[in-house]
Amino acid sequence: MTLSWLSLAPTAIVILIAIGTHSINKAFLCGILLASLIATHASAIQSITLIATHAYTQITDPDTILLYLFLICIATMAIIITKTGCGAAFTQKMSGYMRTKRRVEASSVAFSFLMSVDDYLSILSVGHVMRLLTDTFGISRLRLAYLVHSLAGPLVILMPISSWVATITNQLYTAGVHTGPQALMYDDPFTVYLHTLPYMFYSLLLIVSIFFVIGNRIKLGTMDINSYVEDKNTEPLATKGSLVGLFAPLGALLGIFIGGTLLAPGNTFLVMFIAGLLSLLIAFGHALHEKILSPSAFPHLVVEGFNLMKSALITIFLASILALFLRENLQTGLFLAQMVKTATALHLLPFIFFCLSLACAIATGSAWGTFSLMISIAIPMLTSLVGNAMLAAQQVPLLYPILGGIFSGAVCGDHISPFSETTVMTATSTQTNPLQHAHSQFFYALPVIVGSAVAYFSCGYLMHMGYWAQALIPLSIGACASGLCITLMKNKD
Repeated sequence: MTLSWLSLAPTAIVILIAIGTHSINKAFLCGILLASLIATHASAIQSITLIATHAYTQITDPDTILLYLFLICIATMAIIITKTGCGAAFTQKMSGYMRTKRRVEASSVAFSFLMSVDDYLSILSVGHVMRLLTDTFGISRLRLAYLVHSLAGPLVILMPISSWVATITNQLYTAGVHTGPQALMYDDPFTVYLHTLPYMFYSLLLIVSIFFVIGNRIKLGTMDINSYVEDKNTEPLATKGSLVGLFAPLGALLGIFIGGTLLAPGNTFLVMFIAGLLSLLIAFGHALHEKILSPSAFPHLVVEGFNLMKSALITIFLASILALFLRENLQTGLFLAQMVKTATALHLLPFIFFCLSLACAIATGSAWGTFSLMISIAIPMLTSLVGNAMLAAQQVPLLYPILGGIFSGAVCGDHISPFSETTVMTATSTQTNPLQHAHSQFFYALPVIVGSAVAYFSCGYLMHMGYWAQALIPLSIGACASGLCITLMKNKD
C-alpha cells in the first residue's frame, strides 16, 4: 500500500480507546480490526482472512509458544513460593538484624532484588511479607507500597532472566531483529537487549534514588512516611517455608539460563522455557518434600499460574498481531522514517521515544503493550533511515538509546499509572488505596522522570561517541538532575 498518515491510525486508536476504557486488550482488538481494514481497502472478507493469517502465524510460532509456557511456569513458581511461606522465611531470618526503620526498608529492597525474576512475584511476595514488619516499626504502608512498586517492573527489566525480558526479546524478534532470512537487523534479540541495559536510565536512576531516599529518610510530597495504618489487622507470616525453598528454584532459574545460553546460543526461548520448567519443578518438589503441598495440588497451582498471567498472555498475543500489521502491511516505521528525515532532528529520537512511551504507558497502564507498539515502529523506522540495508544492531545509529528510551518510558508509565495492573496489585498486597498509592509515589518518581528525560535529551548529542561514553555521560547528567530535584523537593522526616 502507498505510505500515508493512515499507517499511524491503528496506533492512535489503540491509545485513545485504552484511555477511554482502561483496557489494553480491547484497544488492541480495535487497532487490529482497523489495521486490517486499512491494509485490505475495507474489504471485510480479506480483512478477516488477513487477521486469521497473522493469528495463525503467532499461534504456530515455536518461540512464541515457548514464551507463553515460560510465563506460566514463572507465575506458578511465584504462587508456590508465596503459598509455602518461603518468602516469609527470608524476612523472618532478616528480622533478627532489624533495629531501625532504615534497616527494615533496606530489607524490603533486598527482598525485591531476590524476587526480581517477575514483577507479579515481587509485588505479591514483598508486599505481603513485609507488611507485618513495617507495621511493627510504624512505617507507613504507603511508604512500603512505594518501595515495593518501584522495585518491581523497573528492577525486573534489568534482570536478564525474567518474564519482562522474555517478552522484550519476543517483540524484538517480531519486529525483525533476528538471524533468519527475513530479518531487518541481523542480530540475536537477547544480545540486543543486553546491549541496551546501560541505556535504561529510568530503572538505573530509580534504584539509586531509592537508596538515597532510604538512607537519608527523605520525604517527598504529601506522604507521611511514619504514619501508622488505620487497619492494623495483618495475618501472621507463614512458618513452614524455608530458605531452601526460596533460593533453590531462583538459583536454578538463573544457573540453568546462564549455562544454557552459553551452551546453546541463539536458542533463548528454549533455554528460558527449560530454566522456568525445571525451577518450577524444584519449587514444587521442595514443597512436597516438606509436606507443605500434596501432589494433587500441582494442576490447581498451574491453573492459578495461568490465570495470573492470562491477561498478560492475551496482551502479548494481540500486540504481536498488531505488530505484524504495522510492519508488513502498513509499513508504519517506513512512513515515520520519512517524516523524521524531513521534520525531526535525529539526535532527538531517544528523547522523543522516551516521552511517547511514557505517555502511552500512563494512558494504557501497560508496559508490555507499549513495548510492542513502540518497538514495532522503531525497528523498521531505523532500518529505513540507514537505507534498508540489513546491518548488525551495533551498526545502526542510536538503536540502543532509542530502545532504552522505549523501555524506560514504558516502565515509568506503568509504574506511575493509576490504571496499571501493578499499581492495583501493589495496593492489594500492601493493603493501601490504589489512588492514594499512585498519588503519593508520583512525587518520588518525578525527580527520576526529570533526570531520565535530561539523560535521553543529552544522549542524542553524543551519538558519535563510543558505546560506554554515550551511556555513562548522559546517565551521570541525569543523576545530577535527579539529585537536584530531590534536594529541592525534599522535606526531612
